[in-house]
Amino acid sequence: MAQPPVLPREYHDREQTFVKHIILRGYLQKVAYNILSAWDDFTFVDGFSGPWEARSEEFADTSFGIAIRELREVRESFRLRGKTKCLRCVFVEKEAEPFERLNGAAGGAADLHARAIHGTFEDNIPEVRRYVGSSFALTFVDPTGWSIDLSRIAPLLRQRGEVLINFMYEHFKRFVEDERPEIRASYDKPFGGLPWRKMIDEEMSNGLSKEEAILEVFKTAVKEVCGFDYVASARIRHRKLDKSHFYLVYGTRHQKGLEVFRQVERTALSAEEFFRIEAKDRAISATGQQGLFEDLPHNAEETAKVHWHEEVRKARMWSEQFIGGEDVVLFEVLARRIQQRFSVTLPELKDLLVDMKNEGLIEFDGLTGQQRKPRPGVTVRRTEKLENAVQN
Repeated sequence: MAQPPVLPREYHDREQTFVKHIILRGYLQKVAYNILSAWDDFTFVDGFSGPWEARSEEFADTSFGIAIRELREVRESFRLRGKTKCLRCVFVEKEAEPFERLNGAAGGAADLHARAIHGTFEDNIPEVRRYVGSSFALTFVDPTGWSIDLSRIAPLLRQRGEVLINFMYEHFKRFVEDERPEIRASYDKPFGGLPWRKMIDEEMSNGLSKEEAILEVFKTAVKEVCGFDYVASARIRHRKLDKSHFYLVYGTRHQKGLEVFRQVERTALSAEEFFRIEAKDRAISATGQQGLFEDLPHNAEETAKVHWHEEVRKARMWSEQFIGGEDVVLFEVLARRIQQRFSVTLPELKDLLVDMKNEGLIEFDGLTGQQRKPRPGVTVRRTEKLENAVQN
């Protein structure tokens, strides 16, 4: 049995924030190492830095505190190998009191060329772009509310780099049907001018649920407005209820990024199951009412396995339909399509395809020697058995 993760004290009753920060920490570390292995500079941009609910004096439970600590470790790792790398941070915050605290933290990170900017993220995009220059930037967009203007931040995101956006689904769902003009106008901004209401209706007519349709349309907006080739998402659930709280939406121009994002997501969301059980146990102890929390899991490890198996099952169903209608497809094309849609890791995807081959549904063209599993350059070809199954 896996060792249960430990929820730091400063994150108690903020489990979703900790899960979000696991993804941020894990991905930031990996992308910084990867980029700096080939280039000499890397920049982290935090558009809504806060701090808001920080309980740690060292800001260990904030996005900018995490960035400072992780990037220092990355830089030290390269220094020990005799390599000098330039790592920079840009933190933006509009509220005066949080900005004072943020500015103090940035002042203590001069070794990372950290800079704090007072004002809205959208208004300061030109300044942030000048500071980032030509370096690779990972941009973190985590507003306290809903309204971000995707078109205004797009010039930064179209530069060399990637993005993680907190898509506040629960907040969006609460007000999406509001007919007040000012509310309706605010909901146009995150979609960058796309006809999102019409697009959601079209996705629902194709069989998606309303939640799935809203998420897919937002991912489409991130892809089209900000110029990313691939967009994926990780679902973060409510700490006590089995429903979505928000999604972390990830945009990249590199297929390798998709693979790493799904690896990091797996670690974070597996931990989430343990934290949800702990939250349930604390609530039962406080209220004595078991029945209020019956929809929460009782065994985190088994529940996580069930969740991932379901994702693989859905990816398998989609793959059968896609390959069945395409005749042949390159493995890497199939992989990036699946990993944008489903929370599956690359090894799981390869095993899924091997199972389909063993069942006589597909063949692999391009394997050499003792290779059994597909890799980039290998063609996945449907068999007559799959073609007939799809047609029927």
